[in-house]
Amino acid sequence: MGTPSRDDYALCMRKFTIPITLTAVAFAASASVASAWTGAGLIGGTWNGLGQSVTQPDITFPVHGNISIAADGTPSGTARLGAPLNCTVRWTPIRQTGAVTLFRETVIAQTGTICKDGGMVRLSPASDGRVRYVWTKGDLTSVAYLDGLTGQWTGTVTADDGGHFKANVIIRGTTKGGIEGSVGYGPPPACTGRWVPLGTNTPGWRRFTEVITRSSSTFCQGLGTSSVRLRSDGRLQYHWAGGPYSTTGVLTRMTP
Repeated sequence: MGTPSRDDYALCMRKFTIPITLTAVAFAASASVASAWTGAGLIGGTWNGLGQSVTQPDITFPVHGNISIAADGTPSGTARLGAPLNCTVRWTPIRQTGAVTLFRETVIAQTGTICKDGGMVRLSPASDGRVRYVWTKGDLTSVAYLDGLTGQWTGTVTADDGGHFKANVIIRGTTKGGIEGSVGYGPPPACTGRWVPLGTNTPGWRRFTEVITRSSSTFCQGLGTSSVRLRSDGRLQYHWAGGPYSTTGVLTRMTP
Protein backbone atom coordinates (compact mmCIF):
# COMPACT_ATOMS: atom_id res chain seq x y z
CA MET A 1 0.00 0.00 0.00
CA GLY A 2 1.17 3.48 -0.67
CA THR A 3 1.36 6.37 1.78
CA PRO A 4 -2.19 7.80 2.45
CA SER A 5 -2.75 11.15 0.78
CA ARG A 6 -4.28 14.25 2.44
CA ASP A 7 -7.56 13.52 0.62
CA ASP A 8 -7.61 10.01 2.13
CA TYR A 9 -7.30 11.47 5.63
CA ALA A 10 -10.09 13.99 4.94
CA LEU A 11 -12.41 11.23 3.69
CA CYS A 12 -11.64 9.13 6.76
CA MET A 13 -12.40 12.03 9.09
CA ARG A 14 -15.74 12.67 7.38
CA LYS A 15 -16.70 9.03 7.85
CA PHE A 16 -16.14 9.32 11.59
CA THR A 17 -17.42 12.79 12.33
CA ILE A 18 -20.76 12.68 10.50
CA PRO A 19 -22.31 9.87 12.58
CA ILE A 20 -21.11 11.50 15.80
CA THR A 21 -22.72 14.80 14.83
CA LEU A 22 -26.04 13.11 14.03
CA THR A 23 -25.99 11.23 17.33
CA ALA A 24 -25.43 14.47 19.22
CA VAL A 25 -28.35 16.12 17.46
CA ALA A 26 -30.64 13.16 18.22
CA PHE A 27 -29.56 13.18 21.87
CA ALA A 28 -30.21 16.92 22.13
CA ALA A 29 -33.69 16.46 20.61
CA SER A 30 -34.59 13.63 23.00
CA ALA A 31 -33.33 15.64 25.97
CA SER A 32 -35.49 18.56 24.86
CA VAL A 33 -38.58 16.33 24.72
CA ALA A 34 -37.89 14.86 28.15
CA SER A 35 -37.31 18.24 29.76
CA ALA A 36 -40.48 19.77 28.28
CA TRP A 37 -42.54 18.25 31.13
CA THR A 38 -39.94 18.33 33.91
CA GLY A 39 -42.39 19.30 36.68
CA ALA A 40 -45.33 17.16 35.56
CA GLY A 41 -44.28 14.27 37.78
CA LEU A 42 -45.42 16.27 40.80
CA ILE A 43 -49.05 16.07 39.66
CA GLY A 44 -49.06 12.37 38.75
CA GLY A 45 -51.45 10.10 40.65
CA THR A 46 -55.07 9.94 41.76
CA TRP A 47 -56.59 13.16 43.06
CA ASN A 48 -59.92 14.04 44.62
CA GLY A 49 -61.49 17.29 45.77
CA LEU A 50 -64.43 19.65 45.67
CA GLY A 51 -64.62 22.10 42.79
CA GLN A 52 -66.47 25.41 42.95
CA SER A 53 -67.50 27.75 40.18
CA VAL A 54 -65.97 31.19 40.66
CA THR A 55 -68.50 32.81 38.37
CA GLN A 56 -71.44 30.90 39.94
CA PRO A 57 -70.34 30.19 43.56
CA ASP A 58 -73.50 28.21 44.35
CA ILE A 59 -72.30 25.46 41.97
CA THR A 60 -69.94 22.92 43.58
CA PHE A 61 -69.00 19.49 42.23
CA PRO A 62 -66.71 16.57 43.15
CA VAL A 63 -63.55 16.12 41.06
CA HIS A 64 -62.03 12.63 40.77
CA GLY A 65 -58.95 12.87 38.55
CA ASN A 66 -56.16 10.50 37.54
CA ILE A 67 -52.92 11.74 35.97
CA SER A 68 -50.53 9.24 34.38
CA ILE A 69 -46.95 10.11 33.43
CA ALA A 70 -45.41 8.51 30.32
CA ALA A 71 -41.78 7.30 30.17
CA ASP A 72 -40.71 10.59 28.55
CA GLY A 73 -42.43 12.62 31.29
CA THR A 74 -45.51 13.58 29.27
CA PRO A 75 -48.66 13.78 31.46
CA SER A 76 -52.19 12.83 30.46
CA GLY A 77 -55.35 12.36 32.45
CA THR A 78 -59.01 11.60 32.84
CA ALA A 79 -61.47 12.84 35.43
CA ARG A 80 -65.01 12.29 36.64
CA LEU A 81 -66.86 15.47 37.54
CA GLY A 82 -69.76 14.72 39.87
CA ALA A 83 -73.20 16.26 40.25
CA PRO A 84 -74.46 18.59 38.98
CA LEU A 85 -71.93 18.33 36.12
CA ASN A 86 -72.13 14.52 35.83
CA CYS A 87 -69.54 13.95 33.14
CA THR A 88 -66.28 12.19 32.32
CA VAL A 89 -63.50 14.18 30.67
CA ARG A 90 -60.11 13.62 29.07
CA TRP A 91 -57.15 15.93 29.77
CA THR A 92 -54.71 16.30 26.86
CA PRO A 93 -51.45 18.14 27.67
CA ILE A 94 -50.64 21.36 25.84
CA ARG A 95 -47.63 22.86 27.62
CA GLN A 96 -45.94 23.44 30.94
CA THR A 97 -45.02 26.92 32.17
CA GLY A 98 -43.07 26.93 35.40
CA ALA A 99 -44.98 24.68 37.81
CA VAL A 100 -48.28 24.94 35.87
CA THR A 101 -49.27 22.20 33.42
CA LEU A 102 -51.96 23.19 30.91
CA PHE A 103 -54.42 20.63 29.51
CA ARG A 104 -57.22 20.79 26.97
CA GLU A 105 -60.37 19.20 28.39
CA THR A 106 -62.62 17.07 26.19
CA VAL A 107 -65.95 15.72 27.41
CA ILE A 108 -66.13 12.01 26.54
CA ALA A 109 -69.36 11.10 28.38
CA GLN A 110 -72.04 13.07 30.20
CA THR A 111 -75.53 13.02 31.63
CA GLY A 112 -77.28 16.32 31.03
CA THR A 113 -75.95 19.47 29.41
CA ILE A 114 -74.20 21.41 32.20
CA CYS A 115 -70.72 20.04 31.48
CA LYS A 116 -68.95 22.27 28.94
CA ASP A 117 -66.64 20.80 26.30
CA GLY A 118 -63.38 22.43 25.20
CA GLY A 119 -62.27 24.06 28.44
CA MET A 120 -58.70 24.50 29.68
CA VAL A 121 -57.43 22.91 32.91
CA ARG A 122 -54.38 24.16 34.79
CA LEU A 123 -52.84 21.85 37.40
CA SER A 124 -50.02 22.89 39.70
CA PRO A 125 -48.54 21.68 43.01
CA ALA A 126 -49.98 23.37 46.11
CA SER A 127 -49.14 23.19 49.82
CA ASP A 128 -49.37 19.96 51.86
CA GLY A 129 -48.91 17.77 48.79
CA ARG A 130 -52.12 18.92 47.13
CA VAL A 131 -52.76 19.94 43.53
CA ARG A 132 -54.47 23.19 42.55
CA TYR A 133 -57.05 22.76 39.79
CA VAL A 134 -58.29 25.71 37.72
CA TRP A 135 -60.76 25.21 34.85
CA THR A 136 -61.54 28.02 32.41
CA LYS A 137 -63.62 28.51 29.29
CA GLY A 138 -64.35 32.02 28.09
CA ASP A 139 -65.41 34.00 31.15
CA LEU A 140 -66.24 30.83 33.17
CA THR A 141 -63.84 29.65 35.90
CA SER A 142 -63.86 26.88 38.51
CA VAL A 143 -61.26 26.18 41.20
CA ALA A 144 -60.47 23.19 43.44
CA TYR A 145 -57.70 21.87 45.65
CA LEU A 146 -57.18 18.16 45.06
CA ASP A 147 -55.47 15.63 47.32
CA GLY A 148 -55.05 11.91 47.78
CA LEU A 149 -57.00 11.79 51.04
CA THR A 150 -60.36 13.12 49.96
CA GLY A 151 -63.06 10.50 49.62
CA GLN A 152 -64.83 7.73 51.54
CA TRP A 153 -62.82 5.17 53.50
CA THR A 154 -63.82 2.07 55.44
CA GLY A 155 -62.14 -0.64 57.47
CA THR A 156 -61.87 -2.44 60.79
CA VAL A 157 -59.88 -0.67 63.50
CA THR A 158 -58.42 -2.05 66.71
CA ALA A 159 -58.56 -0.43 70.14
CA ASP A 160 -55.64 -0.78 72.56
CA ASP A 161 -57.74 -3.14 74.70
CA GLY A 162 -57.98 -5.52 71.73
CA GLY A 163 -61.53 -4.66 70.70
CA HIS A 164 -62.41 -4.42 66.98
CA PHE A 165 -65.06 -2.33 65.26
CA LYS A 166 -65.89 -0.78 61.90
CA ALA A 167 -64.88 2.76 61.00
CA ASN A 168 -66.35 4.71 58.08
CA VAL A 169 -64.59 7.98 57.30
CA ILE A 170 -65.45 10.72 54.82
CA ILE A 171 -62.74 13.31 54.11
CA ARG A 172 -63.76 16.40 52.16
CA GLY A 173 -61.56 19.03 50.58
CA THR A 174 -62.98 22.51 50.96
CA THR A 175 -63.17 24.95 48.07
CA LYS A 176 -60.68 27.24 49.84
CA GLY A 177 -58.02 24.57 50.03
CA GLY A 178 -58.77 23.21 53.50
CA ILE A 179 -59.82 19.73 54.50
CA GLU A 180 -62.47 18.42 56.90
CA GLY A 181 -64.24 15.19 57.62
CA SER A 182 -66.84 13.07 59.34
CA VAL A 183 -66.73 9.62 60.89
CA GLY A 184 -69.05 6.82 61.93
CA TYR A 185 -68.09 3.91 64.21
CA GLY A 186 -69.94 0.62 64.35
CA PRO A 187 -70.79 -1.15 67.61
CA PRO A 188 -69.75 -1.31 70.34
CA PRO A 189 -68.98 2.45 70.09
CA ALA A 190 -71.92 3.01 67.71
CA CYS A 191 -71.41 6.75 67.29
CA THR A 192 -70.81 9.46 64.71
CA GLY A 193 -68.82 12.65 64.74
CA ARG A 194 -67.06 15.31 62.75
CA TRP A 195 -63.39 16.03 62.13
CA VAL A 196 -62.16 19.60 62.56
CA PRO A 197 -58.69 20.19 61.05
CA LEU A 198 -55.80 20.94 63.40
CA GLY A 199 -53.26 23.50 62.27
CA THR A 200 -50.35 21.36 63.45
CA ASN A 201 -49.52 18.42 61.16
CA THR A 202 -46.57 16.07 61.34
CA PRO A 203 -44.83 15.07 58.07
CA GLY A 204 -47.12 12.84 56.03
CA TRP A 205 -50.00 12.99 58.53
CA ARG A 206 -53.15 15.14 58.59
CA ARG A 207 -54.54 15.70 62.07
CA PHE A 208 -58.10 16.47 63.18
CA THR A 209 -59.97 17.09 66.40
CA GLU A 210 -62.70 14.47 66.52
CA VAL A 211 -65.94 15.76 68.01
CA ILE A 212 -68.60 13.12 68.71
CA THR A 213 -72.02 14.52 67.83
CA ARG A 214 -74.21 11.44 68.27
CA SER A 215 -73.75 8.26 70.30
CA SER A 216 -75.94 5.35 71.36
CA SER A 217 -73.40 4.01 73.86
CA THR A 218 -70.97 5.17 76.54
CA PHE A 219 -67.93 3.89 74.68
CA CYS A 220 -67.35 7.01 72.58
CA GLN A 221 -65.09 9.80 73.85
CA GLY A 222 -66.47 13.29 73.29
CA LEU A 223 -63.15 14.64 72.05
CA GLY A 224 -60.09 12.99 70.59
CA THR A 225 -57.40 13.47 67.96
CA SER A 226 -57.59 11.54 64.69
CA SER A 227 -54.60 11.32 62.36
CA VAL A 228 -54.46 9.87 58.86
CA ARG A 229 -51.83 9.45 56.18
CA LEU A 230 -51.86 7.94 52.70
CA ARG A 231 -49.89 4.70 52.50
CA SER A 232 -47.75 3.65 49.53
CA ASP A 233 -50.32 0.90 48.74
CA GLY A 234 -53.10 3.51 48.34
CA ARG A 235 -54.80 2.70 51.64
CA LEU A 236 -55.25 5.07 54.58
CA GLN A 237 -53.36 4.65 57.84
CA TYR A 238 -55.61 5.70 60.74
CA HIS A 239 -54.80 6.56 64.35
CA TRP A 240 -57.04 7.95 67.09
CA ALA A 241 -55.99 9.06 70.57
CA GLY A 242 -58.07 10.37 73.47
CA GLY A 243 -56.71 10.49 77.01
CA PRO A 244 -55.13 7.10 77.82
CA TYR A 245 -56.92 5.35 74.95
CA SER A 246 -55.93 4.83 71.31
CA THR A 247 -57.20 3.08 68.20
CA THR A 248 -55.35 2.14 65.02
CA GLY A 249 -56.26 0.62 61.68
CA VAL A 250 -55.92 0.63 57.90
CA LEU A 251 -58.83 1.89 55.79
CA THR A 252 -59.62 1.13 52.16
CA ARG A 253 -61.03 3.67 49.73
CA MET A 254 -64.63 3.06 48.74
CA THR A 255 -65.33 3.34 45.02
CA PRO A 256 -67.10 6.68 44.40
